[in-house]
Amino acid sequence: MIRSPDHVLARALAEVLVNFDPDTTAYLYEMDAFDFAQEIKVKWDEIAMVDSPLENLALLEELWSTGSTSLPTVDPASQIDLAAILIGCASDKNIPVSDDTVIALASIVGVDLTHAAIDAIALKAEEVRIAVLEAHG
Repeated sequence: MIRSPDHVLARALAEVLVNFDPDTTAYLYEMDAFDFAQEIKVKWDEIAMVDSPLENLALLEELWSTGSTSLPTVDPASQIDLAAILIGCASDKNIPVSDDTVIALASIVGVDLTHAAIDAIALKAEEVRIAVLEAHG
C-alpha cells in the first residue's frame, strides 16, 4: 500500500484529517509506542484511533517525508515512536514486524534511517502489532 500513487495516499491522508478528533485521539499519538500498545490493549473498545492500514501508511509517508504529520495538536514522543505506532497499526496483524519491514518501507518512501533507528522502530512496531492483535481478537 505504501507504493500507492500519490493521489491515493493524499486521499487517505485527507480522510484521516477529516475524521481525526484531537480532543479524544491526539494523546494516543503523543505516547511512546510501548505506552500506546498498553493503552490500546486496555481500552480497545473505548478509543478512537486511526485503524486503516492505508491511512497509517499515508501518515508514515508524511512523517518521513516532512518530519511531522498534519495531525492537529499532536506532539509525538519521538519520530521513532510515532513511526512505530503507524507501522504497527498498518501491518498485517499475523505477520511480525522486523528490521526488514522497516527497511523496505523506508526504501520505498526514500528515507535513510540509521541501524539504531531501524532496530528501535521495528521493536516498537512489533509491540504495537501484538497489542492490536491481542486487543482486536
